[in-house]
Amino acid sequence: MPQLEVPGGDAGGETIHYQRAGSGAKVIVLVHGFGADARSWTMNQPALAAAATVYALDLPGHGASPARDIGGLDRMAGIVAEAIAALTPEPVHLVGHSMGGAISLRVAELTPAAVRALTLIAPAGVGSGRNIGFMPAYMAMEDEPSAEHALRMLFNHPALINRQTIEGVLASRREPHIYAAWQAMRLVGGEVWARPAAARAALAALSIPVQILWGERDAVLPPEGLDMLPPNVRLHRIPDAGHAAHMEAAKTVNRLILEFDALA
Repeated sequence: MPQLEVPGGDAGGETIHYQRAGSGAKVIVLVHGFGADARSWTMNQPALAAAATVYALDLPGHGASPARDIGGLDRMAGIVAEAIAALTPEPVHLVGHSMGGAISLRVAELTPAAVRALTLIAPAGVGSGRNIGFMPAYMAMEDEPSAEHALRMLFNHPALINRQTIEGVLASRREPHIYAAWQAMRLVGGEVWARPAAARAALAALSIPVQILWGERDAVLPPEGLDMLPPNVRLHRIPDAGHAAHMEAAKTVNRLILEFDALA
């Protein structure tokens, strides 16, 4: 898996691992959510790579990326912005899911020249719906029943939860550096949820195209309070999809991203 070094400011640098697909002139960068990694885009990256160069990042402490210091929301956004700058000199279409959506919005806010379009999939801290039991359940996974319980919150269709998925998340949970990163990301989540008005104001201030995709059956971040979104944001509700809409409704999500990318 390729990797790159980013400076990271005063707190020190980070090594970011990533997956690359495609070779188009346009660039799309995918940012996963809490407890996930670049592999969560397996059903999206190949389809998007038909029209663009697509990078899926492992955030610090997730997947193959070690972590020096998770820090807060601004540090995570800064790390992603530095990774983008190292990967391409051109502005990118930034796609973020859940916590990765909150981070991606902050990247667009802090480094607007680096982002030409923004797609947020069930972004944390934007709507008012929140299942406060999800993160504790995910952190508490220790065997197949507890993992299945946590994963059922992510998907509307239980058939997507198979033994391979369960074994994969449990393997990650048992890695000390990954579990430590999850603990740190819970603190980032607290910061995200403390600034919903600021997040909506940041969306309203963006001059780039912005769309939000939300599964109507999302049990982690139920699609509530979306009437508060600013008018410059294009909202797509995805029927019969849960929190991981990019997996449950991959064809729909891929089509919406590519159609949006063609306009940016």
